[in-house]
Amino acid sequence: MFTAKNISKSFENRRILRDITIQADTGESVGIICPDQEACVTLMDILACVIESDQGTVDVDGVVIETETSTARNMIGYVPDRPAVYSDMTLRASMRFQADARGMSPRSSQSAIDETIRLFGLGDVADTMGSQLQKSAACMFGIAQACFYNPRVLIINEPTKSLDAKDAIYLREAIAALSSEHKMSVILASSNITE
Repeated sequence: MFTAKNISKSFENRRILRDITIQADTGESVGIICPDQEACVTLMDILACVIESDQGTVDVDGVVIETETSTARNMIGYVPDRPAVYSDMTLRASMRFQADARGMSPRSSQSAIDETIRLFGLGDVADTMGSQLQKSAACMFGIAQACFYNPRVLIINEPTKSLDAKDAIYLREAIAALSSEHKMSVILASSNITE
């Protein structure tokens, strides 16, 4: 379960967030409509342990991120509105690099990488250098990188912002599979009310 309670944040005496509460049960997807992009980015960064809130708590399956930040970060996959893509690596190589950094065994990492590439429909571009990817494929690449190691929670800011119609459909199907099959909680934030 993922719970954020009474999250507030100010910058230079300007309140950006006030008493925001969000809950996602295990395997549940929750959408957040954010008409204010600054508030949306700030909230997602707090939920993903990138910045601290001024008040409130965030809990991932009993791990409080304010006091157990390192443990919590390993339980959260985060995709900002502009996902990072290693330009000099392929998707497959990037995931292997991350798997090694997380201490995953070669066997389990290879299985997770192959499953994620299949789930996100990235088989055609899995061995393409990041610098050579189209914008839509690069966005899917970033999302796939954030979830292949099976975090408890996946947080995605503006999930379909740079996606073409085909990839937006793949993403929706992948999120449904992550929620139901992998029991991953998914938090989606968008300024697009149709999402």
